[in-house]
Amino acid sequence: MPATKADQRSRRHPRWSAISVVFLGIGVSVGDAAAADGIARGTLSRWLARGRDAAEDREDGEQVIPSDDPYVEPSMRASQARARMALRAVKGIMDAGMGRIVLQEQVRTWIDPDMGAEVTQRQTRYLRAQWRALAWWLARTYPED
Repeated sequence: MPATKADQRSRRHPRWSAISVVFLGIGVSVGDAAAADGIARGTLSRWLARGRDAAEDREDGEQVIPSDDPYVEPSMRASQARARMALRAVKGIMDAGMGRIVLQEQVRTWIDPDMGAEVTQRQTRYLRAQWRALAWWLARTYPED
């Protein structure tokens, strides 16, 4: 894909948009990540698409336009960051659904007067299992069922 006029006018290069990658990795939308990085949403979207397309072309053994090379690595980092965020989100949904979220934890340590040994007692309160979280996940993961 040849460089667009907007890309040519942009004073920033995709390698310099590490801020966008960080924000995409914590779940921020492309538009908000671009705004935080001081670039237009369309510019960031174009950079990501150029990098993704060039990486796919390279993977398929096709010729990659040299001007697209600088877009590949930042696009791949952004894609990996978003995938890691998606995994964390699914883990949070599953933890809520299974009742594995810790609400409160107390640890008491004392010396047992009879044995003279140190004793540790731990009390943990968990969020009640949220079946709706699991239902939401199932409906989106297996929409055909």
